[in-house]
Amino acid sequence: MKISKTSALLAAAASVAVVLATAGSALAGGAAAPAGAHVSGQVAPQGVLQGTGVFRTPTAMLTVGPNVLVASQGASGVNGWVNVIDTSTQQVSTLASGAYHFVEPEGIASDGANVWVANAGNNTVTRIKGPSLQYDTVLSGSPYNFSHPGGIATNGVDLWVANEDNDTVTQIDLHTGAVTILSGSSYGFDAPGNIAIAGNSLWVANPGNSTVTEINMETGTPTILSGSSYGFSDPTQIITVGSDLWVTNKTGNSLTEINALTGAAVQVISSPSGYAFDAPWGMASNGTNLWVTNSGNNTVTELDVATGTLAGIIAGPGYQFSGSIGAAFDGDNVWVSNSAGNSVTYFSA
Repeated sequence: MKISKTSALLAAAASVAVVLATAGSALAGGAAAPAGAHVSGQVAPQGVLQGTGVFRTPTAMLTVGPNVLVASQGASGVNGWVNVIDTSTQQVSTLASGAYHFVEPEGIASDGANVWVANAGNNTVTRIKGPSLQYDTVLSGSPYNFSHPGGIATNGVDLWVANEDNDTVTQIDLHTGAVTILSGSSYGFDAPGNIAIAGNSLWVANPGNSTVTEINMETGTPTILSGSSYGFSDPTQIITVGSDLWVTNKTGNSLTEINALTGAAVQVISSPSGYAFDAPWGMASNGTNLWVTNSGNNTVTELDVATGTLAGIIAGPGYQFSGSIGAAFDGDNVWVSNSAGNSVTYFSA
């Protein structure tokens, strides 16, 4: 998914400023998070990691072992990179763009042994080796057919990459290296973006035509989910929680729940119900709760996964949400990438 970039150039040297606060306490800049900002009644310990040149248009996030990886897409004249946050110390390190061939990294996936990064800016995918996070190789050119790759997912057997600009999905057998290009009207791809895996199916969000494509991974048979019962409107992210899928509808200001076993819509939750959805984008879950980032009003909506009922609206200046897009859960904390603020916020789940 393309997002606007700032025109500022990367500072030659910079350090991370870590601002720690709890709801109601003063921040370094003098602002205070109001008591009760977490409207479910919990006071969420929080922190903000920031620093010019550390995060630059941060978007996708993924928890890998003890770290949260963040795709910093960069800006005009800046290729972008991947940040590595140690969740126990909140220290940030950077995997440099040149050594790893990152240009506008947009999607991150892991198969346990490797981390895969889709680079929308140079039509490549970077493979990074396991715990060491050392560069391994870059996939590019024929026969991969990458064209603004963004969405990426793996089940450890195959890797799938959504190509936004040519309406295809590239499938790579991780054992043989064989490549299959999924394309054609039967798939219904239109600016395909985020990808999720649930059960025996691959699920691809299509923001261009407001559909979701389900692909049976055993038979390859596609099914296009569409219609009013799903409420899709610019579906932006799709994640699996238990036996269900959740889809954010960015222009529809709503959230769709799908039964992954049947493909049927379970419910569509919209903003007028009090959920405060405003350009909802990223999601993270601990299996019990679901957190949704609202890039339009700088809040995070918390829901009960079992029922879809509202659990809280997380907001206030202490969180420093700004164009919040990505989300991740590390077992204790929720992490949110602030694309407009060039920062990452974390708070207790």
